[in-house]
Amino acid sequence: MNIYLIKISDLMEEYSRTWLMEYLPAQRREKVEQCGNDGDKDRCIAAGLLLRYAMARFDVPGNAAVAYASKGKPFLPGVPDFSFNISHSGDYAAIVCDRDPFTGELGIDVEHLRPYRENLAKRVCSDVEIAQLQKLEKEGREQELQCLFTRLWTQKEAAVKKTGIGIAGLIGYRAMLLSNVPDLKFQTLEVDEEYYLTVASDWTPFSAVVCRLTPRELIEDGAALSRG
Repeated sequence: MNIYLIKISDLMEEYSRTWLMEYLPAQRREKVEQCGNDGDKDRCIAAGLLLRYAMARFDVPGNAAVAYASKGKPFLPGVPDFSFNISHSGDYAAIVCDRDPFTGELGIDVEHLRPYRENLAKRVCSDVEIAQLQKLEKEGREQELQCLFTRLWTQKEAAVKKTGIGIAGLIGYRAMLLSNVPDLKFQTLEVDEEYYLTVASDWTPFSAVVCRLTPRELIEDGAALSRG
């Protein structure tokens, strides 16, 4: 299982958006053009480049088309043993991937620190988790509160992305204590002071080690790998 991460601002400082678009398949370029603002375009470009890089790393043909399940989970119909999931938020994009028929589905979520919102927490968090959040809020520990809420959010979202039930499925996970759910294992990592990342998998135990790519590694190594 591999996890690749790219800092989007570094990528855009190194290369122009127009130039990067040339490295994307037509399907991803169309998706970029549908984005409403430059920030969303940059995140969509970074996500597409990460998928290109991961496919090359695992010897997946570069012309393999991406399809989407009914709830939006991406997959490669022609390469059933290649499991992957992509996430992007703020200044980071990440992908988790593996090429093994026994890996099963994967889910990943990277998030910038989220302000604590009690009404949202009550919709997606368990009673135990809400109690933990409320304790931090009552004690005025704002930074810890924000960090815990963000970690919980990434865990829930990685779980629903793994299952492919869609973000709306977060509501169904309200009463779920993730550590007690059979066949769901996850690991949460601190990307930097303002970002958290969670990977959800069937495998246990697993150690999620993030490979932080430089822009040149993402573009040049990806191109070299694609050429074989």
